[in-house]
Amino acid sequence: MRLSATIRLFAFCLIPFGILIADTSVSIDVDTQEHPITDMVLGTGLIYSWNADSVYGSEEVAHIMKDIGFGALRWPGGTLVTFYHWDDLNGQGWLDHWDPDYDRELKDQPASNYMDLDEYLALIDKTGSEIMLGVNMSSGKEWDREAEGVEEARQLMIYCKSKGYDVKYIYFDNESFQEGNNYNRDDNNDGQSWDAASYAHSFNLYAAAVKETYPDAKLIANAHNDVTGPSFRHHMQEMLPIAGHNIDFVDVHYYWQWATASWDIWKSQRPMTRKGSETYEDSVEAANKYFVDEGYPHIRLAIMEWNIAPGPWETDTNHNKFRTALMQSEMQMQFIKGGLDIGMLWAFGVPSVDSSNDKHVVHKGKANATVLWMWLYSKAAGKSVVDTDSSKEGIHVVALEGESGELLIYLLNKNDTDEAVSFDLDGYGLADVSEAWRFHDGGKGLGALERIGLWEVDSTLKTTLKANSVNMIGLGYAAVEEPLVPDLKAELSVAVPNGVIAAWEKSAGAPDRSVPGVEAWLGGRYFKIDGTAGSTDGNYGESIDGANTDLGVFSVRMSEGQNYISFEVVNDSGAPLRLDEVHFDYAPWWLASPKDVFLEYVDGDLSNLPRGTELLSFEGLPNLGKKAGDFYDFDWSFESLSDRVLAHGERAVFRLVVSNSTPGGESASGGLDNIAITGASLPGEAEGMVFKWLGETGREYGLMKSSTLTPNDWEAVAEPVSGMPGGMSSAAELERDTSFFRIEVKP
Repeated sequence: MRLSATIRLFAFCLIPFGILIADTSVSIDVDTQEHPITDMVLGTGLIYSWNADSVYGSEEVAHIMKDIGFGALRWPGGTLVTFYHWDDLNGQGWLDHWDPDYDRELKDQPASNYMDLDEYLALIDKTGSEIMLGVNMSSGKEWDREAEGVEEARQLMIYCKSKGYDVKYIYFDNESFQEGNNYNRDDNNDGQSWDAASYAHSFNLYAAAVKETYPDAKLIANAHNDVTGPSFRHHMQEMLPIAGHNIDFVDVHYYWQWATASWDIWKSQRPMTRKGSETYEDSVEAANKYFVDEGYPHIRLAIMEWNIAPGPWETDTNHNKFRTALMQSEMQMQFIKGGLDIGMLWAFGVPSVDSSNDKHVVHKGKANATVLWMWLYSKAAGKSVVDTDSSKEGIHVVALEGESGELLIYLLNKNDTDEAVSFDLDGYGLADVSEAWRFHDGGKGLGALERIGLWEVDSTLKTTLKANSVNMIGLGYAAVEEPLVPDLKAELSVAVPNGVIAAWEKSAGAPDRSVPGVEAWLGGRYFKIDGTAGSTDGNYGESIDGANTDLGVFSVRMSEGQNYISFEVVNDSGAPLRLDEVHFDYAPWWLASPKDVFLEYVDGDLSNLPRGTELLSFEGLPNLGKKAGDFYDFDWSFESLSDRVLAHGERAVFRLVVSNSTPGGESASGGLDNIAITGASLPGEAEGMVFKWLGETGREYGLMKSSTLTPNDWEAVAEPVSGMPGGMSSAAELERDTSFFRIEVKP
């Protein structure tokens, strides 16, 4: 519907001095196509030794991957490809059992702790993503077993072929210029390591072996990351004359602003830059041009690891998952504009990281904000980038046209103000709008999608871009696909008894003690888990007994910000859950160790509690003088909080942070041990049911109830649920009459 004349007045903003502020003009020239984009530009990397069956064996992980629409899944990982042996995995990502000093009986992990090749291929079957398979060249070089290494690669391809798989992309080793690479780490102390020439010669040996089975596979080499710098050019000048005829892609890895990454720096870069004034778009274009200029037009750039680098954003209490995801989205926008063929965000999931600032696709198998922009950008596959321009700084645009004239427009607003936009676009009007989405903060910093409106004034399409948002407008194609009706599973709600609802003793991740109806996870930024230290009193804090007295603590120190653990509690019980106390043991071990400890609320659904609120603290602890013994006991209550109750599906994230080490003693550690949270279901709550299903991005799900199954008898029994793809749930009270339940899905 076109706007009336009255509404047209509001297409401009009137300010006090009578000056009309014109809309930002975005021009799109569909007649100028620049380059095609395939689904391979949106992929992600797995890390086999971190992909435990308990998480990656679930249907939810495959569902999230398929919902996003990944072009490819990289396996077995990055640097660990230089240590792994596909048919004899040890589960130790960065240890090679070809090393004669490696003790398999002592160090090998159980198969349930990692993802083997068959499990990876099963995931490929479920998701439809392309296989991206790694070949280990380093073990053969390091341990003088290159012929065995080549045969190992040959058998890997034969095995995949025997299982009916067509392997189209194969990468050879990883970061051959970095110290962490198996050959470069030099565990045999022979002083040898990769250089460009030796890498190229080995590449040819392995290429011949894999092409016996897959002659048309695309082969991927790796090189120095700075594609416009001298090291990359030198590497290429040595490598390409030797192996250029076998190489289809050269892989580099980009982590934005290593050690300095922050929201403020990102906001100041318009556009985001890789180095100096060089953008990621510039880098992609420069690399692909370089290969052409050097006489290898068949070689293209791949970026098989990229993300926001470590930096101050990780400890900024104002930062959140949405901000990280928005920063990532600009990198992806530039990759598309530059014509990147293969892009793989590192990594799909990393265990034990802080849930409040996880920059990966999932956290413990649950979708992060990153999935939402990925879902939007996955729609770009199969289309070609066209020429665009924006009249205002901070409004960044990329547009793509499909073969049938369908058009996608992505707009990033990096400004802190909403921006009115007019489109200079011939041939498309309001009637052509198929879908329009905004990725924004969502109010809790977790990220959310919402539909946006467009209108037409004098045949010109217009919309408003909210501050700090990425927007997608689709024109000229069929309406959104009909939603899938999910399988609905029902469980009785769980009454959580008074007591420990989650406890950790010497390992991160899932709790050592837990109760049904409560999900919990521990991560953070700590130095290490120290198996030579521990609290020996057998209690969680002072008042809860039953803690393990075996050694093993979270070692924390001020160096590199390794001074906290974080723990998350999610109520999955179907009834309100009250949080009572947190119990823990802490001791500064040495004179210079951190002497203060405090509890911080980081994130979640507790009302009237801002992010970063310090709840409780203790200062000036004397040092213990040793690493094992009777640590100081803490029992800290949540009773003073105005809200300490989590409704079904709500969460709360806390940190235990140490501070105040002696100047110059930042590497002196203390130990956190025996962490427990107590709580219970609220008394007097009616019995209920919890209904669970796997949801899709961009859908709204409502739990409906009927006593008769007649069409007009259905009523909503819970607030609609939408958001991240994957597991969703609603709770409903049980009533005495017979009731039927179903899920209503809105596209």
